[in-house]
Amino acid sequence: MLLPLPAGLARDLSIENHLALAVMRGGHGTQDTLVSLMRVVYMTYHMLNGGSRVAGHGPFLEAEAVLDGAMKEGARSGRWELPEQKWLVLAEVLLRFDAMVTSAPRYRYGEAWEWLGRFVRSPRASPLPGSRLEDSRRPIHTETWNMTKTYRELLAELRELDARIAAERDIRRNGALETIRELMTEFRITPEELMVPHVRESGSQPRVKYRDPVSGATWSGRGRAPAWIAGRDRDAFAV
Repeated sequence: MLLPLPAGLARDLSIENHLALAVMRGGHGTQDTLVSLMRVVYMTYHMLNGGSRVAGHGPFLEAEAVLDGAMKEGARSGRWELPEQKWLVLAEVLLRFDAMVTSAPRYRYGEAWEWLGRFVRSPRASPLPGSRLEDSRRPIHTETWNMTKTYRELLAELRELDARIAAERDIRRNGALETIRELMTEFRITPEELMVPHVRESGSQPRVKYRDPVSGATWSGRGRAPAWIAGRDRDAFAV
């Protein structure tokens, strides 16, 4: 589907990511907070580049290195936080993520989840080309990513939001129809008048279909009905 993620879901994802960054900046993070930020880094990279190595992937490698350093320090000292000023590169990645989830087709987000899931199940240290992480060491254990549960929850949210959008569309459509009916009654508008008129050749005249036996006035049946026939049995005036 070429539509982006529903606006409500995109907003919730964005808020969740920026809150995670704020928590890490304040020195109150956890390993899960770091994992969620690393997940955003990888997914944003894939949504932008399709997983291929392209120019401009430097910020993602830098963000990965910052989070990896914070992961090492957290495991050593128990303090899960980001070094001063190092959060700026992560803020840049989060802004790119925000732009992608509000504009890119939703299937790109699903593809990124599947791509990240394949990486999580692999022995590789990083899915980024040119990564400075050691190939022999996984900075985050596979079970920590919890990809299956999160992906299923996301799909459930998408289905629920799609149903809510469809229901809201029906409500608005029914309201619009009721307004149209009221206006047609108030201004005595006929269904024929709502039809788009056919373009006729220049100089041609519409065929007369009705005639007023009293005044001799005629009407083609198109446009607003004249007063002498409006609301009456038109067959009685047929030519």
